[in-house]
Amino acid sequence: MRILFVAVLFFLPSLASAQILFNEVLLSPAPERFIELYNSGDTDIDLTGWYIQRKTATGSTFVSLVSSSKFENKIIKARGYFLISRSALLDSDIALDNLSLTESNILHLKDSEREVVDQIEWTTVDEGKSYQKLATGEWVIGESTPRTHNIQEGDLQPLSVASDNINTAIISGDVTSGVSNNQKILIGCPTSQHKEYS
Repeated sequence: MRILFVAVLFFLPSLASAQILFNEVLLSPAPERFIELYNSGDTDIDLTGWYIQRKTATGSTFVSLVSSSKFENKIIKARGYFLISRSALLDSDIALDNLSLTESNILHLKDSEREVVDQIEWTTVDEGKSYQKLATGEWVIGESTPRTHNIQEGDLQPLSVASDNINTAIISGDVTSGVSNNQKILIGCPTSQHKEYS
């Protein structure tokens, strides 16, 4: 099955906003669907006023996926995870019966100033697999790991990585048993420098 996945990071003046990022997404099976955020900073962050928007392949505009009212008085701990799920999965921070994620979606994470903090985009995905961000900044496909560290680099075969002058991560390839072949990943970096892996 062919996969294309893009994650774009928008770096803002606000340190609080810049440290809250998409960390993992599982689309199917639907009852296990979730979006995981990660706070890479050293301070707890109040997510009041934050929200997530979604645009489908046929949509012309972004619409509300997780409204700001759901984030009211919610805190994401320093170096901690924040789980938004279709059901009460592992004591989710937000559980939404109508959490809708399908093929060819784009998600925007916005802060209380209505600024885009992070973005994820994908096309086709395999059931039961999630997109996960490693500590290195690489995005990989593997077994889901809600509320825990994502899979380690050694759990998948090495992926070829190319550099680019934009903050974009792209994964494309054929997926068999959770291991992607012929993949190309462009790593989003918080500076203008990008590292090349092979």
